[in-house]
Amino acid sequence: MDGFQIEKTFGKYYAGAIVGFHPDVYNYSFNSSLFQYGGYVGLNGKNMFMRSQTTMGYLEQTNAGKIDRRFSYFQHSSTIGKKTSIYSSLELDLYNNANISATSSPRLTNIYISANYKRHKKVRLNVSYGARKRILYY
Repeated sequence: MDGFQIEKTFGKYYAGAIVGFHPDVYNYSFNSSLFQYGGYVGLNGKNMFMRSQTTMGYLEQTNAGKIDRRFSYFQHSSTIGKKTSIYSSLELDLYNNANISATSSPRLTNIYISANYKRHKKVRLNVSYGARKRILYY
C-alpha cells in the first residue's frame, strides 16, 4: 500500500486507520485510481509464558471512485515460551464487484496458519497451511 497509517495505543489495546492506494493487480505499480481506506483494532497480550498480538480490521478498496472490494481481516501472532511461535491470518470478503456483478454475501477468501518450533539453535520445525481464493477485480 502507498499511503498513510496512524495508530494509537490505549494500554494493551490499540486502534488505527489507513488511507492510500493499493497496487495495480496487473503490474504492482502505483495507480491513483485504486484508492483504499480502513481501520483496525487490536490487543497486545503478555504474561510470563506468552506474548501475543491480535488485530481485526476492515478495508474498502475502490476503483475509479466505485467500490471494488470490501473485506474484513483477522491476524494473530503468538510466541509461546522461547521455542514456539504461531501466526494466522484470515480475510473475509463482504462485498465484491467483479465483471458488472456485485456480491455482498460473506466469502472466506484467504486463510493462512503457520507454526514454528525451535528445537535447537540449528534445528527448527515449521508447518504451515494456506488457502487463497481468487479475488476478482473489475
